[in-house]
Amino acid sequence: LFCSNDIALIKLEAPVDFSDTIMAACLPADGFILPHNESCYVT
Repeated sequence: LFCSNDIALIKLEAPVDFSDTIMAACLPADGFILPHNESCYVT
């Protein structure tokens, strides 16, 4: 398990059933840089 910048990726042993409260996170493309003064929200 690698943790840095408050984000962690883990490999699960079993599939997860997605729901209204459990869903996949979209990750930006490799090398993506957020434009200056652009808001970014992570929950």
